[in-house]
Amino acid sequence: MDQIIEVIEEPVREIRVAVPYYDNSLSALKNMAVVFPEADISLYLQNDRSSFSEQAYITSGIRARELVFKGFQDNQSNSRYNFYHGKAFLFKTESKAYIVYGSANCTQAALTKTYESEGNVECDLIGIGTASEFDYFFQNFEIQKNAELSTQSLVFDTIKATHYHYRYGEITDDGIFLHISSPNANMPDVYIAGEKLVVENRANEIIITVPIELAEVLPEIFDITVTDGEIRETLRCWTYSLEALNAHRQKFSDRYSLEAFEYDSENDKYMQDRINWLNAEKMCLPEIQEHNKRIAYMNQMKREQEENDTGDDDFIVDVEILEEYNRAYRQINTINRIRGAFLKRLMNNSLSLFSNRKSEVTAIDKREKEEPHRHNRRPTTEEKRFERFVKSRVKGLTNKGYIEIITTEHYLGIVAVILEIFEKYRNVDIFDADYVLETKSDLFTAILTKENSGEDNKEIEDVLLRDCFYILMDNYISTFHTDSMEEKEYLNSINKRLLMAMEKRFSIRSNYKEILDSISGTIPDDLKNYSRNSLYNYIEGLFGYKNYDLLVEYVMTIYDDAEVEQKGDTIRISGNTDDIKKELRPNQSLLKEIGNYSRVVSPIKTAIIRIESQSTDSNSSRIKEIEHVVNYKFHNWKHTIVYTNGERWEEKPEFIGV
Repeated sequence: MDQIIEVIEEPVREIRVAVPYYDNSLSALKNMAVVFPEADISLYLQNDRSSFSEQAYITSGIRARELVFKGFQDNQSNSRYNFYHGKAFLFKTESKAYIVYGSANCTQAALTKTYESEGNVECDLIGIGTASEFDYFFQNFEIQKNAELSTQSLVFDTIKATHYHYRYGEITDDGIFLHISSPNANMPDVYIAGEKLVVENRANEIIITVPIELAEVLPEIFDITVTDGEIRETLRCWTYSLEALNAHRQKFSDRYSLEAFEYDSENDKYMQDRINWLNAEKMCLPEIQEHNKRIAYMNQMKREQEENDTGDDDFIVDVEILEEYNRAYRQINTINRIRGAFLKRLMNNSLSLFSNRKSEVTAIDKREKEEPHRHNRRPTTEEKRFERFVKSRVKGLTNKGYIEIITTEHYLGIVAVILEIFEKYRNVDIFDADYVLETKSDLFTAILTKENSGEDNKEIEDVLLRDCFYILMDNYISTFHTDSMEEKEYLNSINKRLLMAMEKRFSIRSNYKEILDSISGTIPDDLKNYSRNSLYNYIEGLFGYKNYDLLVEYVMTIYDDAEVEQKGDTIRISGNTDDIKKELRPNQSLLKEIGNYSRVVSPIKTAIIRIESQSTDSNSSRIKEIEHVVNYKFHNWKHTIVYTNGERWEEKPEFIGV
């Protein structure tokens, strides 16, 4: 609160608080009301979830408006009533607004106590803007009018009373100085690893000196024993070096600078991969949109200048091109070069899509057989850091909002870098094979669902479609290398999700065979060893249905001179056969295909199948025609037989499994 007060320059007129937790006595809220006595206070309280104490509020003398909410206005139905865990404080003056948000709740430990007085360590951001600039922080709560507030008091763990409190330890050239506070005036004895240390009192603070020869062998975290008469306590200590801390801060402040990466890559063997990734991201940053605006601005100026160009030799451009636009123009050229490089890499080298098969015997497998003790090796700090770096950015790449902002071309540029990283470290146990396999499919499935895809040119669409088929085929091959049905189902589910996204984007149900044939010359040799018909059948199984054109083709393989017509929810099929006796019951495979078609493409309630006999052998059969009527809604079937002498035989409806 003291820090907030220092920032706010004018009298506060309004305060809004949206936090889940209050201390049981509302001491922090009371403090806020005292500090800003003229402010109208509004409290956003989630019903059944907040720790706000109505009893304490009644006796506190605080005047505040309670806005009770249960959930949120624009969330999906399955998450709109989730627990609100955000912490936001809005302070409004006559002309400004100050938004404070982060980790701090409205509790004593968070707002009014310091670390030295056993308060929390909190981290909050503060934004300063116009009077209404931060109102949106509070506009998504679904306020319940006249709701009865139900709350839950905070329950604290009982903290064991201690006589000594460790504050911090500072590393110097002379050793380590440990700072301890205590309500006692006595000077205790302090030991570390059985060795007694020098203790002195400075300004009501106990200072313990750890000599340099002992400090050099201590771990980063260590224990000391403090004794004073019958009191004996163990304190856990840690230290900091002001010089190292400043160097660390400087290093982290520069961590997003590509120049700094290039100069400071000696101790991180994954640094070049990070640089590649950040270069690829550079073309997808939100600044791209701003660049486009600047281009439009420069183009407009250029048009205006051309319109005013009279052709006179002494024509002078009197419109100043601002330096920021010149700089933007240079940035755009840089970004276009980067984008082109990464996209070209993806278009010309798709082998990284055929890797990390879960069933392959990799160098890791061989190593574990030869050195079984190696597979328990813990990942190094560098490997874990690099893994987090990759996974956090992959997660962001599949965010729908992010996908809608950037172009497919930009997106594929980053995907090229990810695939290269997976390929590069396929024999190093950093990324789990399951994760790699699923990530490849998820990245392409995500971009296939992009709503604003009209800007893509034919070349980009061809690359996207080709690479999706590569991933699907690679997963298909993996199904042959495992005996686990669970593993096969897992691979099939990933492929089906990807295939359905391809169909939704490109409508490939009828022509996927032609697409596969067109890319056959660019696939690895091991894929060429598998039957193309086997792959076709696999994809047919993934689809699980035929569209109208394919359904017509299928009917023609069953009946001669077949015709198919759909009107509304009724489909009529007619055809000829040489052996009419085989048609006394409807063709089960055909009924199944009609059912699948109805489920995915167009609802069908009734299928009418009429088959005529084209046999010229008078002894083969007296049946001229059979008509089946199948009701998919009620699962029944009836049929009519017409004989050559004109007689008709109609059967009553009976159950049929369709």
